[in-house]
Amino acid sequence: LLNHPFGGPISSFFWVSGFSFSSGSIVSEVPYDPHLPHLFFGEESTMSVRLWCQGWDFFAPPQNIVYHLWEREHRPSFREIPDKSHLENISQKRAKFILGILNKEENIEPEALIEIDKYNISPLSLRTLSQYEDYTGVCFKDSKILPKAYNSGHKPEIFLDYVINQVINLANLINMNQN
Repeated sequence: LLNHPFGGPISSFFWVSGFSFSSGSIVSEVPYDPHLPHLFFGEESTMSVRLWCQGWDFFAPPQNIVYHLWEREHRPSFREIPDKSHLENISQKRAKFILGILNKEENIEPEALIEIDKYNISPLSLRTLSQYEDYTGVCFKDSKILPKAYNSGHKPEIFLDYVINQVINLANLINMNQN
C-alpha cells in the first residue's frame, strides 16, 4: 500500500496478472504462453521479462484502488486438481528456461520447449534478459535479488508498511528506554 496518493502513475519493475490493463496490441505483441499449465509461481516473472524485453514498461496507479484476497478457502483452486504434478513440473522447467535459469543442454524434456521460439524472448527484442536483470536488480540464474528490487526502485518511504514499521520500531525504542 502506498503511504499517500501520487500525482501520476508510479513506475514498476514487474507486471502482475491480477491487475493488468493495457492496449489490446499487447496480446499480439507478447501473446500469453499457453504452455504453462498449473504454473503459479513463475507466470508473472516470465511475462514481466517477455513484456519488458519487447519494449513494454509497467506502471501502478497513483493511489490504492484494488485489494487482492489471498485466502482461497472460499473457492476451489487449481492446486486441488489431482495428478497435475507432471504438468506443473514441465511448466516450471519452461519458465526457468525463459528466465535463463536452465538451458537446452540441461536435459529439459522436449514437452517443456513446445513452441518455445514463439513464447521466449526473441533475439530481435528491443531489450535483453540481461538488461532486465540489471534494471530490476533480479538475477534469475543466481537466485539473487538486490535491495532496489524490493520496492521497484522507489524509496521505501512511499510505502505504508515501511512507515508502520518505523513507527513500531520507534515505539519499541521508547518502551525500552522507559524500562
